[in-house]
Amino acid sequence: MAALSNTALNLILDDLTRIHLRMIGTQASGYGLGKTGEAWGAGYVLASLINPDLLTAADLEPIVEIGASLLAAEDAFRPYTIVGSQLQGVFNALQTHLTGVGLTNVNTINDYLTYYNVGTGGTWQTLAHYTFKDLYDALFPQACLDPWNSYYEVLQGVVDPYVGLTYTNALRKHVVGSGNTAGQSIDGTKYSGGTPQLNVTAITGSGVVTVTGTAFDPLTKTTIVGATWTVTANATGRVAFTGGTAPANSHICAVSNIAAAAGITVGTMYVEAARPAGRALLP
Repeated sequence: MAALSNTALNLILDDLTRIHLRMIGTQASGYGLGKTGEAWGAGYVLASLINPDLLTAADLEPIVEIGASLLAAEDAFRPYTIVGSQLQGVFNALQTHLTGVGLTNVNTINDYLTYYNVGTGGTWQTLAHYTFKDLYDALFPQACLDPWNSYYEVLQGVVDPYVGLTYTNALRKHVVGSGNTAGQSIDGTKYSGGTPQLNVTAITGSGVVTVTGTAFDPLTKTTIVGATWTVTANATGRVAFTGGTAPANSHICAVSNIAAAAGITVGTMYVEAARPAGRALLP
């Protein structure tokens, strides 16, 4: 059986993620189904209907009549119960296709992604957005998505509506003459991080920038603390790292230090974790 191309599969992964994100909604807007345990979204409004703090003795008779139905509705109105009920068939069909193409030891979608991300099929070929993991794990709780099968993008100044954060300092910020400011870190036990890059927003001079942090190694499928990345910086813009001790093709999850050589007299720079090349910014 001919398999989907990786390009087509990535488009499917991204579109399933968009459906998921747009159904769940965002904390900033307050719209959407919301997330369990958080005070926003339609699920939160439903839960407030049966909050005992809102009830009085005069409410007891109607609550007896409608309380059971409200409790049943709240139980059914869990975000992933609803999203999953709409997408389970699609995931099942996708899994049937991917496991039927004849690849060794590929029995799930997760196995297939592993084959092309850290296995025989290549490196980082079919990464899913980090929020895809939430959906996948809800649908397949006995076979959750491994961390090396999802990326996590952190770009300076970009808003992540799913978690309600603006990555002001990216993974870390460095101002020449002033030092470092901590930024976001990525949990390497859940996600592989993203492609490391340096975002230079102001610079005078030229010199090597050395970044120390936590890498995710696709060969060992583990994180490595204290890895380094280096690149010569002499202009504004985003640039890929060219050296250092980090393993080949490793992703970056966290940064503990940024150091600029003396040849750079003025500079502001950020370390970022980027999405795979050619993939769209989600959602």
